[in-house]
Amino acid sequence: MNNLRFNKLGLLLKTTFKKWYDHDPFREGAIIAYNAIFAIPGLLVVVLTIAGYFFGADAVSGHLHRQVAAVMGGEIADEVQKMILMSIKSKDSVFATIIGISTIIIGATGVFVELQKTLNNIWEVKASTTKSGLWTFTKTRLFSFGLIISIGFLLLISLALS
Repeated sequence: MNNLRFNKLGLLLKTTFKKWYDHDPFREGAIIAYNAIFAIPGLLVVVLTIAGYFFGADAVSGHLHRQVAAVMGGEIADEVQKMILMSIKSKDSVFATIIGISTIIIGATGVFVELQKTLNNIWEVKASTTKSGLWTFTKTRLFSFGLIISIGFLLLISLALS
């Protein structure tokens, strides 16, 4: 009886691994990581700017420095803090600001678009392909931006509670 259970368990694990590997998890993870690497710095600046209005820029910057130092060390925390302070203090031009914000929004929403595609692939959900074009692209990006704003709000509340 126990031998039959082990055989069924082995078959279940083998089938699970095969299904998981068929979805190319390493490629999907690399896509999300690639997009996240370019999106996180911009999002960090936006979230810190918004949080700075509520709690003060020095308090937020100090809290971020402590968090990064605890995870990655003091030198990296100092460099991150310098980069963020330089990006906040930079007041080049209105055109550069518009281009920068647009790039941040497109990059940040790209992470969520790719995450949605990856989850659709993993769960074998067929996305609707009947509608395409500028409106679908814009709607998808706006939905992703709404998720970003929601996450930013949750991070802001977490910062306030801690």
